[in-house]
Parts: sequence; structure tokens; C-alpha cells
Amino acid sequence: MHAAHPEWVFKAQHTGLDWNKVIDVESVVPRNLVHKSADDSWKSKEYGAYDFEKGEYIVHDSGGWVAASRGIIEYYMDPRNFLNDTYVFQFMSHSYDNQTQTKEGLQNLVAGTFLSKAYPEKDYSSYADVLMHAGENANANPYVLASMILVEQGNDGSGGSISGKVRGYEGYYNYFNIRAYASGQYDAVEYGLLYAKGSGSYDRPWNSRTKSIIGGALHYANNYIKNNQNTLYLKKYNVMNGIDAVATHQYMTNVGGAAQEAANLKEGYKSSDAI
Repeated sequence: MHAAHPEWVFKAQHTGLDWNKVIDVESVVPRNLVHKSADDSWKSKEYGAYDFEKGEYIVHDSGGWVAASRGIIEYYMDPRNFLNDTYVFQFMSHSYDNQTQTKEGLQNLVAGTFLSKAYPEKDYSSYADVLMHAGENANANPYVLASMILVEQGNDGSGGSISGKVRGYEGYYNYFNIRAYASGQYDAVEYGLLYAKGSGSYDRPWNSRTKSIIGGALHYANNYIKNNQNTLYLKKYNVMNGIDAVATHQYMTNVGGAAQEAANLKEGYKSSDAI
């Protein structure tokens, strides 16, 4: 990577943690999930992950997400598996930089997705405009914000959290799916919208798309970028805050979420040499 990109700056991060202890903690069911359509080797059969009487994996989150196997957790947690031109982007800083993060680059990233369409509210003419503003306001990389939204809501924007039509939560939005996980009587979308419907911090209630995007960016910056979780990898695997923090305060349960977002993030930079 150094030879291929001599202009890039690489900085080592020393966790001070024991690998096996970290994997033990991350392997507790159901801290990491894979979709039930994944290969069986990716899925855990530990206690609480598999129903041997029924012969089926136990679903832990809406949409068919089941517990990840120890082996696939080890794979995704080992940075050496991702030192290539695409997946290295999960180790890129999430701070805002107006010299390298441009509207043009952002438009390249979202091309062909719902974020390239006209913005549905009058505040801004495009999603790129509101995301650039949200990034500058929160001191967060707008390319990262866009890639997060695409992972959470799909390239077509079909995620229920941004439809504005969920019964009991009409007119509320949660673009980043903050706190969107199944809890008690609520499914993941409903619980996330319950947070969006609340009041107080981060300009809630998020009763507009603009409030959700700008407020969600602030939430992310304050809770992750400023908490030694300023890369895609570190927001998924909290390994820079001591062993007691491991497997806590993780942005997502999807074991491969950081790698997936890295592929999206690369798109924003592929036509630019400014890194």
C-alpha cells in the first residue's frame, strides 16, 4: 500500500489489547450478526444462536439477521485482510476537510443512488448540498455520512426509516438509523423512529428530512468521531478505549458493515487524487 500510494499518510493505531480476549468478547451472541442468507460457516451455532430442535438459526434483528460465527468475526476484525485499494477506506479519518471533501466528489459517490435525485424538501436543491452542510456543521466527512445512509437505507432509499409513512410515526425520519434495533414490542424501524420522534438533543424531533440528516450527523460526530471511533472500522469495533469498551458502543451489529461502507466511500475519491 505504501508503494502503490506514496502520497498517502498511514498512521499506526496501537490498541494495547489481546487479540483472543477481544474475539472472545465480540463472539458473545448476538453482538455481531450476518444475514441468514450467508454461508453456514459465517453463522454461529453457539448457545442462543441456533435452535437445534427446529434445526434453524435464531433471528436476532429485523430482516433475518442471525449471530455471526467466531471465524467470520476474526476475519472482519483483522485489518490485514483489508489492505487493498477498496477496503483500506474503512481506516480513513472521518473528520471534515474542505480541501479533499468536495460537492463534486460527493456527487460521484452517490451517483445512481437515491441520494443523486432532487432533494424532496425546499431547504436544499440536492442531497449533496445538505450533506456537505451537515458535514461542515458537525466536523464530519460528508462522504462518510453519505456512505452510512446508503448502507442503512439502501441505494434505492427503500428503508422504512425514511419513508415518513410508518404508522404512528408519520412525518418522522431517521436517515442514519440511530438506535434502530429491535427492542421489546418495537421492531428496528419503529424503535429508531421512536428516537427520532423524541425531543431535546440533536434538533429532535426529526420531523423533516433536513433535521434528521443534520441532527444525525451531529449525533455521529459527538458520539463516535470524538470518542476514539473516528473511522469506519473503529465505529464498528470499539478497540481504542480499553478492553471494557470492546463490543460496546458499536454503531452496527452487521459484522461486515465497515467493509461495506468502505466500498461506498472509495467511490467518492476514485476520481480525485486529493487524499
